[in-house]
Order: sequence, then C-alpha cells, then structure tokens
Amino acid sequence: MIPSVDDPSARFYLEAIRLYLALFAGTVSLEDAKRVVEHLKENPEFAKSPTDPTVAPVNEHFMKKIIDNLKTLKKYNLHTSDSIKSAYSFAFLNDETPINDRDLQVLSCLARSPLSTVNAIARTLEIAPKTVSSSLVRLKDQHAVRFSCLSDNTAFGIQSVMLFFKLSEGVDWAAIETGMAGFPFTRSILKTAVSDLGYVSLMFPGGEQELSVLRSSASALVGSVFDYVSLHVQSSMGAESNLALLNNGTWSISEVIRQPPEAAPVEKAGSTLHVLSCGGRRKEFQPLDFAVTSELRSDCRASPETVSQSLRIKGWDVDTKQVISSTHRLIERRVILPYTVFAGIGLSGNFCFEVVCKPDWTERILSLMPLVPAALYFVSSRGVILWIQVPSQHQVEYYQYFRSLEHKRGVESVLPIMTLVQKGSRSMLDLARHWKREDDFWYVDTDDLDLASYLT
Repeated sequence: MIPSVDDPSARFYLEAIRLYLALFAGTVSLEDAKRVVEHLKENPEFAKSPTDPTVAPVNEHFMKKIIDNLKTLKKYNLHTSDSIKSAYSFAFLNDETPINDRDLQVLSCLARSPLSTVNAIARTLEIAPKTVSSSLVRLKDQHAVRFSCLSDNTAFGIQSVMLFFKLSEGVDWAAIETGMAGFPFTRSILKTAVSDLGYVSLMFPGGEQELSVLRSSASALVGSVFDYVSLHVQSSMGAESNLALLNNGTWSISEVIRQPPEAAPVEKAGSTLHVLSCGGRRKEFQPLDFAVTSELRSDCRASPETVSQSLRIKGWDVDTKQVISSTHRLIERRVILPYTVFAGIGLSGNFCFEVVCKPDWTERILSLMPLVPAALYFVSSRGVILWIQVPSQHQVEYYQYFRSLEHKRGVESVLPIMTLVQKGSRSMLDLARHWKREDDFWYVDTDDLDLASYLT
C-alpha cells in the first residue's frame, strides 16, 4: 500500500503517513511518535510544509481517507513528492458536517473563553458536565476544534516578521521555495499555483539592527527574484470569530459587508475582542517561559503534565509546577492570549489580504473583524495582514469588499491571496535551535539574516 520512493521529500510525507497509521493502530505511543517527529523536522521539507501527525485528530474517519488516497496513488502510479503530500494533507481537509445546536452553544462558549472549564460551560448553558464533555469530543472529531494562543514574542526579545512578495515573471518558484526553507528563520511559506503573490513568515531575536539587515537584503531581491516586497514587523495581533452569524446551519452576512465601502464611509463597525499588543522585552520572562509558550501555541488547554512531558522530549527539563507557574504569569501579564480554532461548518472560503494603509485605516479595518465569521490579523506600522474564513456563498462579497478598500484615501494597496486552508508552521522551539544564547538572551549574527544569499 505504501510505495517505495527514493526522493527525500517524498519519503518525508510517507514517514508522516506511516506514523499516523501507527498511532491509529496503537503500535506506537504518542510519546515515541513525538520523538519521531523531532527526527522528521530535520528534513528540509518540514520548513516548506510543517507536518506533524501527533497534532492531527487520530480517528477511523481520517485513517480511511488516507488509505483511500494511497489506493489512488497506487492505481495511477503516482509517486512524486507533491502527490504523496496531497494524499496526506487532503485527508485532513474537513468535510462539511452539520453542527447541532448543543455543539454550537458549547463552541460559542469556547470561542468567547477558550480556557473555560467543562463545569463552567455546563453552568452557563445549564446542562450536565457530561453533555459538555461529549460535545467537546464531537467538536474535535467533526469540526477540528483546537485551542491555540497568540503570543507577544517581543517579551522574549524576539521579532515576528511577515514578508509579502510578488514573484518576478520567469523565476523558478520551486528553487525560491527551497531557498526560503533553508533560511533558518523561516516559520512558514505560502504561495498558491494560481498567483504570483505569496508570503514568508520569519522569527528571530534582535532589534532594529537585525531588522535593517533583513530589509536591505529583501530589497536587493527586487528586480531579480521579486517584483514587489513588503516587510511587516509585528506590533500587535488578534483573532476573532462570530458564531452568531450561523443560524439553523446557514451563515448570514453583515449589511456592512454587503454594502460596498465606496457607497458609504467605513466607520468603526465594532470593537475587537481578542487583541494582543507587542510590549517589548520583559526581563522577567526567561527562555523557560518561551518554551512553555511554544507548547501552548499548539494546545493552550493541554494539561501541565502533557506540556512538561512534551518539553522533556525536546530537551527542556521543565517540571509540572514550573509549567503551571509560567502559564499563569504568561496569561496574567498578557504575553499570550488563547483563542479557539474550528473548521468544517461551512467556512470553505479562505482569503489572505495584505493591506498597506495609514494607522487610522488599520483601526477601521480591524473594527470590521467581529463582522467576519472567523479572522486572524497581523498588524504592523505598514498596515495589516488579514486571514479570513467565510462561507462559499458569500466569498465574492467579502473579496470585493476588502479589495475595494484600496480606493479609499489612506489605503495604499490591498493584495489578495485565495487559499485552500492555512498551512502549519515551524514551532518557536524549532526556530530557537538556530539561535545563539548568552545568559538568558538569544541572539544571532546579523550576517545570518541575509535572505538574498539563500535565494540567489
């Protein structure tokens, strides 16, 4: 069933498939599987498409989809890296499963307060805790519900950067993608086959000196590799969801979005609820807190024991008490902000927009986010990058609305990318392997931030 291949990239995805099937069969423990994933991360393919079977839902439904996809590969003798990658990743594209009223109520509670306990949700909804627990199981299995968190990495002296680009005509994207994957500060890469637009997200320790080197290096690529580059240094971020737009299985759309912005002025439409600002270096937060933050981004509802065990596998000696203390301080001091992720309830339209605009327009655009079914945003001094999930029947309206904003005075440009689904990214701890450490601070040699040396 599983083909034999020589291509290291193809073998990477086959190993991920084997590991998932072994987890389902119970022939490998989760702890051992996580150790295997640490080995998989050494493959350059991981940077192009971070693939971790230990964080995927393990159930018969997804197992059967993987098996069916493998049968298709065998039938048509497809053994390329792209085909095997698709066999794995497409298996986890969520089917559209109707959500019942009770599960929607529980999900709404979790969207408002991702760390709410089962008992707290039960009291709010006036139902039995056992009913909430059953609902949680269904939400995870049928709607890919998981719990992540935003993090202010400047608290640890770390910069988060988005480089938006337009590829020059005739440039070999495969070679550029490989170069970006080899750049040690790359978190994620996105570019679709139907557009020359894309982005790479980066993370590294440092300040203005390091950022200046990266800016100069990226600018030097304009004309040879890229027609356009736009560097965003994160100043704040947020996550929003509006499940009130879902009624009786049908998503409604706000009249604000239905009405083109050229027909009426865009005023502040609402107040954003889940915003986290970057406050700069805070010496009370140490590398241990950074490690805990990295784990909580994968699952902010994970038990302290689970976080401790996962960190030990990655070489961090952090006990349960330290995890509890660190998590409390991270939340209390607003270094992290939990949020709830979901899929498979009719939000099949995925867009990314880079909006270059003046600060007052950034505020106006962010005020629209509570009117969108689900949104993430990355704010910088240049403007804002948005990721929105919308129902297919309304995707034209959302697309046209945000694209037309560039006609407003104060908005320089709006560039769109339509995507199937958000790709994963390297974890913070994966990237930290490439940083140097002195006392309680990380640093990198500024020459290492020369992106151009990896792409030319």
